[in-house]
Amino acid sequence: MALRIVIIKMRRGLKGKINENSKPYAFICPIKDIEKGDYVVVEVTRKTFRRNRTNDFRVGRVEEIMSWDDATILKYRPNSFVVCKVDCKNFDHRCTQAYQKKHQLWYRYNRVDSTSTFEGVEMNLFDKALDSDGTLHFERIKDYDSKKTS
Repeated sequence: MALRIVIIKMRRGLKGKINENSKPYAFICPIKDIEKGDYVVVEVTRKTFRRNRTNDFRVGRVEEIMSWDDATILKYRPNSFVVCKVDCKNFDHRCTQAYQKKHQLWYRYNRVDSTSTFEGVEMNLFDKALDSDGTLHFERIKDYDSKKTS
């Protein structure tokens, strides 16, 4: 297994694009078929609400691939790994579609009448209720019971 060091810029959310000025991070990559521009899942360490450290996963785009030698190891000092490659040809387009579907759901379930007035359910409420396959579970939202419709 040939190890490499990859430089990755993280992606934030469905709507957020990769900012070209964002900080690049170095990761250890044991996967052979990674190319520049691919999206990958990486292991990161983050702080929780109570300021503890925990391991989590994030999606990022490969910006640069370097060889595994002493000079690059000492320069970047990577300590986390690339977990897997996201096998999706048009990942940016899929993220845009998911954001549009989420906005359509929010519009559909929060519209009060034909004058397009909305009552106070915030849009990120659906983040708690959506599964990875796109199904919506209202039982996960306690504040939404009064807004259920058939």
